Amino acid sequence: MTGLRSIRKAKVEEAHKYAAATVAKAMGVSRVTYAKWEEHPERMSVGQARKLADYLGCSVDDLFYLTEDVN
Repeated sequence: MTGLRSIRKAKVEEAHKYAAATVAKAMGVSRVTYAKWEEHPERMSVGQARKLADYLGCSVDDLFYLTEDVN
């Protein structure tokens, strides 16, 4: 599981705000594009990664390198 998916799934437990479709909308991309980012975060631009990290309350490094579930 990628870091991005782990982070978002942990956040889903906190609030509906972090559902994949909602995150995609907040990022201004389609649900399909966001799903691709979860599988391949390297497809995001640096700006997109920074915006997403801010939204999720994590670091950009976490989006790319975290491999354990976030609790």
